[in-house]
Amino acid sequence: MDDLSFRVLGPVEVLRSGQPADLTGGTALSVIAGLLVSANQIVSAAGLGRMVWDADGPAHPDAALHSAVSRLRRLLGSEIVETVGSGYRIRVRPGNLDLLDFRRLTAAAAQESARGAGHAAVGLLDEALSLWRLPVLGNVSSVVLRRDIAPRLTDEYLDAQEIRARLCLRLGQHRRIAAELADLVSAYPFREQLAACLMEALYRAGRQADALAVYERLRRWLADELGVDPSAGLRDLHLRIVRAELAEPGQETRGEPAASPAAGRVPRQLPPDVADFTGRGAELSLARELLTAGRDGARPGPPICVLTGPGGAGKSALAVHVAHQVSAAYPDGQLYADLEGAGERPVAPGEILSRILRALGIAGPQIPPGLDERAALYRSLLASRRMLVLLDNAAGEGQIRQLLPGGPGCAVIVTARSRITGVPGGRLIQLGMLADAEGIELLGRVAGPGRISAEPEQARILVRLSGGLPLALRIVGARLAARPHWLVATMAGRLADGRQRLSELRHGDLDVRASMALSYQGLRPAEQALLRRIGLLEVPDFPAWACAALLDCGLRYAQGLVDGLADAHLLELAGHDTGERARYRCHDLIGDYVRELALAEDPAQERDAALTRAFGALLGLAGHVHRHIIGGDYTILHGRAARWLAADMRPDRIVGAEPLAWLEGERLLIVAAIRQAAALGLDEFCWDLAWTAVTLFERRGYLDDWLFVQEQALAAARRGGNRRGEAAMLTSLGSRLYYQQELTGAHAMFERGAQLFAEIGDRHGHAIAQQKLAASDMMNGRVDLALARGAQGREAAGQAGDRFLELMFTREMARMHIDRGDFAAASDLLDEAAVMSRDIGTAIADSLTLHMRGQLYLLQDQHAQAEGVFGQVLRLAQGNGDLIGQLHARLGLAEALLSQGRPGPAESQLGQVIDAAPRLRQQFVHARALLVLGQLQASRDDYRAAVPVIQASIDIFRRCQIPLWESRALDTLTAVRSAGGQPQDCGEAGLAASASQ
Repeated sequence: MDDLSFRVLGPVEVLRSGQPADLTGGTALSVIAGLLVSANQIVSAAGLGRMVWDADGPAHPDAALHSAVSRLRRLLGSEIVETVGSGYRIRVRPGNLDLLDFRRLTAAAAQESARGAGHAAVGLLDEALSLWRLPVLGNVSSVVLRRDIAPRLTDEYLDAQEIRARLCLRLGQHRRIAAELADLVSAYPFREQLAACLMEALYRAGRQADALAVYERLRRWLADELGVDPSAGLRDLHLRIVRAELAEPGQETRGEPAASPAAGRVPRQLPPDVADFTGRGAELSLARELLTAGRDGARPGPPICVLTGPGGAGKSALAVHVAHQVSAAYPDGQLYADLEGAGERPVAPGEILSRILRALGIAGPQIPPGLDERAALYRSLLASRRMLVLLDNAAGEGQIRQLLPGGPGCAVIVTARSRITGVPGGRLIQLGMLADAEGIELLGRVAGPGRISAEPEQARILVRLSGGLPLALRIVGARLAARPHWLVATMAGRLADGRQRLSELRHGDLDVRASMALSYQGLRPAEQALLRRIGLLEVPDFPAWACAALLDCGLRYAQGLVDGLADAHLLELAGHDTGERARYRCHDLIGDYVRELALAEDPAQERDAALTRAFGALLGLAGHVHRHIIGGDYTILHGRAARWLAADMRPDRIVGAEPLAWLEGERLLIVAAIRQAAALGLDEFCWDLAWTAVTLFERRGYLDDWLFVQEQALAAARRGGNRRGEAAMLTSLGSRLYYQQELTGAHAMFERGAQLFAEIGDRHGHAIAQQKLAASDMMNGRVDLALARGAQGREAAGQAGDRFLELMFTREMARMHIDRGDFAAASDLLDEAAVMSRDIGTAIADSLTLHMRGQLYLLQDQHAQAEGVFGQVLRLAQGNGDLIGQLHARLGLAEALLSQGRPGPAESQLGQVIDAAPRLRQQFVHARALLVLGQLQASRDDYRAAVPVIQASIDIFRRCQIPLWESRALDTLTAVRSAGGQPQDCGEAGLAASASQ
C-alpha cells in the first residue's frame, strides 16, 4: 500500500509509485471517489450507489457496483478496498490521500494559531492549500458527487483561505493578501468573508478606493443575483473604511462581543456513572483508547466516538461510563446533552447550542440568534480548550454536525440508535447483545449474585429468552430483586411464552416494549410495514428478495428499506449467501414486538398474502435451481401453489453460478418455511417445496431435514385431503429410505405412492414411483420384474415429456442387462441414454450415463477406459457440488485402478469413500467400498486383513436387506478364504472388531 497515493482535491487520481494508475470506466472513477471522500469509513452499498448514480442508475445497480468494486480490488488490492457487511471501505494511511493531509495540516494550523504561533500557522495553511487542484472531483461523471460532495469539499478549501487571510492580516501581510484574494473573490462572490479580507488588505495597503470598489461590485452582484444586501458585518466594515476608522491589526473589532466562559466556570455535566456497569470490555477499551489517544497534530479534528445499537443495548450507559473514565484527560470540563433523537421531536441543534453556550458562561443576550453564528461561537470557545462533549441519543448526522468542536483538543461521544457514519473522523462502535456470561453477570449484579448462581442453568435460559438485551436483563433482574420469593426458574417460565414476553419485560419506568416503540415510530411508513411483515416470518434469517415478496415490491426498493432498518439496528446482518448478498435476522424481542403490531394493525388477508408471496418466491427460486441441475421440470411434480417474482428480480442472478450451493445456503429457510406453511394449512406449498428441495437434501446428504420436511408436508396434505400431495410425499419418503438402503420400507412407500397416483389418474407421478420401484426391485434381485417395470415406465415417462425420467429408466434397464450378463443390450441402451443426456445438457445427466458406461467397461475388462470415464464423472460431480456422486465416482475409479494392478492409488480413493460414506449415511456405497478394499488386501496376499473387511461389508448388505450384493460379497469371501488357506468360519473375530468400529 505504501506505493499507492490518492488525490481528490481536483481531478481524481490514483498514483502508484508516483505514476497514474489506469481507472478504466467512469463508474470505477466515481466509485473510488465516493469511497475516498469517506476514507477509512464504511460506506453502505445503497449509499455508494446513490453517490454514483442518484436516480438514473443502471437496471441492476447492485451488480454494477459489485463489478466496479471488484475491478478496484483487482487493481488496488483486497486489503485496500474492503467489503464490510453490506458496505465497502477504502483503507488509506496518513500521507496517502490529499484530503486527509489537508485536514491534518489545517488542524495543526489551528493548534499553532491557538498558541499564538501565527507564522507557523500560516506556513501550515500554505502547505495545506497547495494540495488543491480545482475544480475538486473535476473528472468524475457522478452528478451527485459533483452536486453534493464537491461543494462541501470546496467549502473546506474556502474556509482555510479565509482563516489564512485573517492570520496574514494580523501579521501585517496585507500586500500579499491583496494580491492573492482578488481572483478568489471574483470566483466566489458569495463568500463575504473573503471579500471582507480583501477590502481590509487593500485598505491597509493604501488602496482605499480599490477596497470600496470591491464592496460596490459585491453589493451589485448580491442585488442582481439574489435580491439581497450585504450582511450587517460587511456593511459596517464598508462604513469604517469610508471613515478611515478601521482598527489596527490585533485590536478587537468594534461590535464583536467578548465571548469567553465566565471566570472559573468549568462545566461538569456528566450524569452519574452506572454503578453496576457490566461487560462490554472490548467496546470500552476501544472507546477509551480512541478518546485518550495522543494529540500530536496528526489528527485533523477531535476524536469522535459514535456508539450505535438497538434500543436497550446500553449505549448511554457505556457512554457515561467511559466518559467518567476519561474525564481527567479533559480538565476544562465535560458537556452533556440529551438530543432526544429517538422521540418524535428531536431537540433542534440551535436549542442544544443555546444550552451549551449558557453552560460555558455566555449570558442569554449575548447568544447569537442564528444557528451558524451559535455554532461558530461554540467552536471558538472550545478551540483552545480540552473538553469532553457527550451527545446522547442523536437522531442522525444532521442533528450533531453543528455540535462538533473544531479543534483536536476536545473529544466527542455520540450515542444513536441509527448507524451514524457520515461524521468526518467519527469512529463507529456498534453494540450487540450481551454474551451469556456477561448477561448472567448483569443479572447477578441487579438481582444478587447468590440468587443467580444458585440456578445457573435457569439463569442462562433467562439470558437467552431476553435475547441478551441489557435493558431486558436489567428489568428481569429488578423484578427478581423485588420478589425474593420467586425462583429464577419462575421468571424463566414467565418469559417462555412469546405472546406474553414483552408484557413481562416491564418494571417501573423500564419497559422494553416502550423502548422498541421509539425506534419503530422513527421509521418511514414503508419501513414500518416491512418490519411488521418480517415479524410474521418464523425463520432464522432471510434475504432481501424475501422482503420484496413480503411487500409485493421491487427488489431494489426492498433493499433500500432493508438498509434503513439495518441502519436503525432493527435488523442485523446474519451473513452472506454464495453471491455475497447480505442475509438478515430480526432480534427475538423485536420480532415479538412487530408481530404484535402486525396482528393488531394488518388485516388477516394482507398478512396471509404477504406470507404466500414470500413462500412463493422461495418455491420459484428452488424450482429454478432444480431445473438448472436436472435440465428442466423433470422427475418432479408441482402443485397449484403460486410463485412470486419481482420485475427486477432475476432468478439466475440471485442463485448465481453455483445453484446447489445457493440452495444449501437457504436450507434452514426452506425447513422453517415448510414448518410454518404446514401450521398455516398451506398444503400445496408444503409438498411442492418439500419435493423440490430433495435436489439439495439428496445431493448434500441432509437426511434429517429431508425426513422432517417430508413428514410435515405429508401431514399437511393429509389434513387438507390432498391425495396428490400425499402420493408425492410417500414417494419422496420412500426415496429417503432407499437412499439409506432401507429397502423394505422404501419399497412399501413406493408402492403406496404408485397406488395413490394411479387412483387419481396422475400418469406422470405414477411413472416416477414406477422408476423407484424398478430400482428397488433390482436391488432386491427381482431383475425380471424390474425390467418389466422399466419398459412400461420408460414409455410413460416419454408420454409425460419427462426426458430425465426417461433417461433414468433407460439407465436402470442398462444396469439390469449388465447384471444379467447381456452386455450388448446394455451397451445399446447406454447409447440411447447418451443421446438423451446430450439433449438434457446437464452435468448430472452426463454423470449418470457415464457412470453406468464405466461399470460396463469394468465388466468387459476395458479397465483403462473405465478409469477415464470414472475420472470424468468425478470431475463433473466435484464441479456440481454433488457429494454423493463423488462417492460413486471414487468407488468406480478405485475398482478400475485395482483391476490395472495399481493398488496404491486405488486404496487412496477407497479411503476417501470409506471415510465420507458413513457421514453421508451411504451404507450401500460404504459396504461396496469395504468389499473392494477386501479384494485389494487379498491381492496383496494379506488375507487376515481382507477377511474381516469383506465380512463387515456382508453384514451391512444383510442389514440393509440387499440380497443381490450380499450374495456377491459372500462369494468373494469364500474365494478369499480359499486362496488364503483359511477354514470357512475363520475371521469372525475380525468381523466383530470391524463391526464395532
